[in-house]
Amino acid sequence: MGVFSSKEVKQDERRNQLFNKFVQNAAMNTLMEALKELQQNTREWKKSKAGELCSHMHVECWNGKFMCSGCHQEVSDPERVSNEEQLMKNIGANDFSEPKDSVNRGVTIAFLVAICQYFDLYKVTAGEVLRDFIVPLTSGSRCRFVELEAMQKSGVVGRATTFISHCNKAEFGVLVAALCDGGADLTRRVWVDIFSVRQWPSSKNDLHFEVVIEQCPSFMVISPSPWEVRNMEFNDVQNRRFPTAAKAQMPFFRIWCLYEIYYAAKFDKPVAMICGSCELWRESGQQQNISFKSEEGLLIKMLDAIDVEQAEATVASDKDMLFNKILSYEGGMAGLNRKVRGVIEGAWRACSHPELVCASCGDAAAMAVVRERAEEYFSLAAEGGFPAVLQDLLLRDSNLIRNHKSVYGMTAFLLAAQGGHLTCLQLLVEKGTDITVANQGGVTALKLATRNGHVACKEYLLSIGAQ
Repeated sequence: MGVFSSKEVKQDERRNQLFNKFVQNAAMNTLMEALKELQQNTREWKKSKAGELCSHMHVECWNGKFMCSGCHQEVSDPERVSNEEQLMKNIGANDFSEPKDSVNRGVTIAFLVAICQYFDLYKVTAGEVLRDFIVPLTSGSRCRFVELEAMQKSGVVGRATTFISHCNKAEFGVLVAALCDGGADLTRRVWVDIFSVRQWPSSKNDLHFEVVIEQCPSFMVISPSPWEVRNMEFNDVQNRRFPTAAKAQMPFFRIWCLYEIYYAAKFDKPVAMICGSCELWRESGQQQNISFKSEEGLLIKMLDAIDVEQAEATVASDKDMLFNKILSYEGGMAGLNRKVRGVIEGAWRACSHPELVCASCGDAAAMAVVRERAEEYFSLAAEGGFPAVLQDLLLRDSNLIRNHKSVYGMTAFLLAAQGGHLTCLQLLVEKGTDITVANQGGVTALKLATRNGHVACKEYLLSIGAQ
């Protein structure tokens, strides 16, 4: 099973060679065989069948209580609780890592592709990968998945450059296909919580996501596109009558994902938002492959659906804790809503240009494609909030600011203001953009930033004399 991002990539012989080099090589096969052997050694691990008394094989510690991840009931047996408490203390006492070390627990995109093809994980949810693959394989040592001996020896684990925000109820194949879309560098390491975070109780908190986000140069939100949402009537969208099952799959409705976006905004990180589905296909006589199909239309629907206060969490106390932190954001809940909408507006245009997303994550081959079509991508980079791409293009052709084409008079400067992308605004001003420019309707950058509630952009524009 191979991975391709688009019709163009499917025809790309060089892309196939890279896939074989990084995914179907001897080292990766050795790792997959080692994980398979470990999986076989945990055959006694099983989920309770319907009607059976749950054996509570895997527990989590929520608010000081041990809860079974299978039946979601509290573990009450005194002996089991005592044993779990001791194990939790021992794990914490022997974990000498610091929160800042978590960024070093990234895995290559090639690894994610390999486990999907080797263990057939494309059509199961990320939560099922956690429950049926990650938890059993780490049950002996209760370590983080990336700390398994086979993983440490493989070379796939290292410093992450992209933080991935996703939902456990979504198909794992969507996450993997989205990461590969646009001809991504398969050696790039990404931080995915189910692999990087310890999935067993520990006295040492492992959920310092904000520390990882601050250290990662790029940030990506990946959402599936459930057919129930794609087919919703506009009135139902406006009134937020979304199916419960679909909401559980989409980061727009999950408090942890919005919390991660909050920190990406706080640290002024470029945020890529990818929404779509994965499709399995096979050409005559060929191996099975997977492609990613983006859904720009669904992102537009989400503009009217974003409401941080309505977001949901599996653990009720998480929502209260995260709300308190979000309230400190510029403009509070409303401010974060505006920020997310700005990201979605930029992502909507970038959806049909996945190579731009890859370039924003530092992929050299994708950046080369962007440079070849600099005029086309210049405005898209400003609208999407990708300052590194903007700077790269301007270093090669400073005249882009004056010569690039715009739709309805929306220059790169105006698009950056509309989306609330402060770093892009500052870069364009530094490079000599016209701060007095207005679109065909006479609307200036200051008016766009003010209208969309981007306080930091508004204050900056006022400070430089924009009107």
